[in-house]
Amino acid sequence: MFNLNNKEMKKVFLFLMMLLSCTVMYADEITGTTTLTGNARIRVCEGGTLVVDGGTIQNADITMVPGSTVILRNGGKINMASGKDFDAPNGVTVNLESGEIQ
Repeated sequence: MFNLNNKEMKKVFLFLMMLLSCTVMYADEITGTTTLTGNARIRVCEGGTLVVDGGTIQNADITMVPGSTVILRNGGKINMASGKDFDAPNGVTVNLESGEIQ
């Protein structure tokens, strides 16, 4: 069993919450068609890279955090869900080599 004090437990809890809230932590590559349904969301965390390489993300709800990257290449497409906008806050890198976000 673990013997952690409150400060250590808080650090572990915050780390686990960060892991659970992130969809993309390192690098994920979409090469086919991916359709998000219901309340599905892609969250790209700091240091994470989402690559859409010739594929399409349909009905997208994407949250980018500072320090994350999205790359579209080979005609990759992100089609945002109705009522959703693609937001790239300060510190996010968006590289549109070849593709579109609509």
